[in-house]
Amino acid sequence: MIPVPVEAVRNTKTVMEKTEKLENFLKKIKEIYGEEVGGSVLKEIESKPSISFRINTLKASVEDVFNELTDQGFKISGGEIRNCYHIEDRLPELSLSRTKLVEEGKIYIQNISSMLPSIVLDPKPGEKILDLCAAPGSKTSHIAALSSNKAYITAVENNTGRFNSMKRNIEIQGVSNINFIRASSQNLPSFYPKYLNYFDKVLCDVPCSNEGLIRNPNECDFKFWNTKLAKKLSNLQKKLIASGIKMLRPGGIMVYSTCTYSVEENEQVIDWALKKFPEMQIIDLDLKGIPKIYGVENYKEKTFNNEVRKAVRILPNKHFEAFFISKLEKKQF
Repeated sequence: MIPVPVEAVRNTKTVMEKTEKLENFLKKIKEIYGEEVGGSVLKEIESKPSISFRINTLKASVEDVFNELTDQGFKISGGEIRNCYHIEDRLPELSLSRTKLVEEGKIYIQNISSMLPSIVLDPKPGEKILDLCAAPGSKTSHIAALSSNKAYITAVENNTGRFNSMKRNIEIQGVSNINFIRASSQNLPSFYPKYLNYFDKVLCDVPCSNEGLIRNPNECDFKFWNTKLAKKLSNLQKKLIASGIKMLRPGGIMVYSTCTYSVEENEQVIDWALKKFPEMQIIDLDLKGIPKIYGVENYKEKTFNNEVRKAVRILPNKHFEAFFISKLEKKQF
């Protein structure tokens, strides 16, 4: 009997694991969205999305940036939200990430879906805003731009490398009125009790399983994806949203968001927060022109508070990645 090489056995095992994970992923999408919408989601993610970016009005005018990119040979279409655009076509030798506009912080490459939590937060001049999971600074800098650099932002990140990278990223974009804190976000109420019931608004864009970034599932290796990951992350996400709620003043607004499909990381976290913190209520979202469905109230054998239907699931397509967004208000008693 000829022995089978160890490497061949390993390769076969890897292929089998990938096939099983792919099947579980496809099944999961249809369990969440149903056969029709789920099938549409899977069809849309077979291809890569277009490159999207926002113009940083803290450092440049929309007209100047638009004209410069057009003159360079980029074909641009208007985005669904203010100051945000898509690259529809370009000359082969051009790369948006290598332009001086990016280097100088005049534009920021970011998927449209990732910009929506900051839009929903609706930051205003003079407001005290907490970005609970701030690195790499994409949403932090967007909040600054939306408030014309007149909001007072506190950006929190625990990892030293990500913290320093975030600071550089934000400084390039000309952001001011910002307080950087290197600390564990889930333990922030203990470390900084002065911030309890302090902030007008809190952005809780939490670490997640990043399923919304999966494109062309048949080619994905699913190396870091498994069916247990969402449950594990859900425990962390609950700690983070609890921390944010404690820091939010009565009457204040919180936005909770992820870039994943998992109900365990989305509706289930919101359902838990509503039970744990009865002072919190969900606010309706009206995102006109954005491909979406509303929150899932029933999943497998679980039934959630029917208020979770006010949350929004952004559906992936050519311009959007999958995202989950929920807007909550802390009641004033």
